[in-house]
This record gives sequence, structure tokens and C-alpha cells, in this order.
Amino acid sequence: MNEGAKLAKGSVLFFLHADTFPPPNFDQTIYKAWGHGAGAGSFQLEFDDASWLLSLYSWFTRFKSTLVRFGDQGLFVDPELFRAVGGFDESLVVMEDQEIVRRMKKVSRFQVIDKTVVTSAEKYRRIGIVKLQFIFSIIFLMYYAGARQETMVHLYKSLIGNSADDNR
Repeated sequence: MNEGAKLAKGSVLFFLHADTFPPPNFDQTIYKAWGHGAGAGSFQLEFDDASWLLSLYSWFTRFKSTLVRFGDQGLFVDPELFRAVGGFDESLVVMEDQEIVRRMKKVSRFQVIDKTVVTSAEKYRRIGIVKLQFIFSIIFLMYYAGARQETMVHLYKSLIGNSADDNR
């Protein structure tokens, strides 16, 4: 992601997982937020599945809390801000989105846009909605407790069965 940011020519960077689709006119929406002083921000989340539980998970993404900011919500950022905070921490395989959002919020206004990106629920369907959210919650708690990246990545791979960075 850092390499892509170095090569980008636009006035705003936008990071989006490969299995996530932005809303119509997302670029105009981002430029509007950026033009109103948001140095960074993200969209709210929606899954491509009608599960009430996934809808509940998505509902929490309307709040500004860093605790619910993840890469599948898309992340826009002013390139100067991105450089000022040092970009993504390349030592992180998981939770890099949480970490950079925390750093950006310390020095700039972060806006949660009142529109949704739609992301794939395939992993939830494959693993199970409650089970996968439980795994994600454990990794989340491990991160904030200071666990090593290798430990979290090992847990992710052993319980989910694929690469921890498969959305990049």
C-alpha cells in the first residue's frame, strides 16, 4: 500500500480492499469531505449478505470510534497527511488499518462518510458469522494487549485457513 501511495498522482489517496465496492460517485463524495477539511476518512460498511447479524456489525461503522475503523470500509487520506504520519506500518500484517487511523486522528480531522461501501461476506459464509467475528475479536483484543504480529497472524491462519493479508 505504501508503494502504491508513492506512485499515486492524485490529490487524495483511496485504499480499498479488492472484495469491496465503493458507492456511486464515491470520488466526488471523498473530494467533498476532503474539501471540507477532512484530512482522512472512511465510508460506513455494508455486506453483500442480508444476514441480520452482519447488518448489526455494519451498523457500528457509523460511529467515529477508531475501534470500528477497518480497511474494508475504504480509507481516503490526503497524501501529505499520509507522508506526515509515515504511511502504513510495514511491520504490521494485521491491524495496520487500526494503527494508521489512530495516528492520523491525532493530527487531522477524520470523517466517517454517511454512505456505504459493500464488501464480500464470503469469509463469514464460509467460516460462520459468529465464529469469524469471534476470531476477529480475539485478534483485536490481542493487538490492543500488545501481542506479537507473528502470534496474531498464526492464529488467523490456523483458524481461518488463508493468508492474513488476502484482501490486499
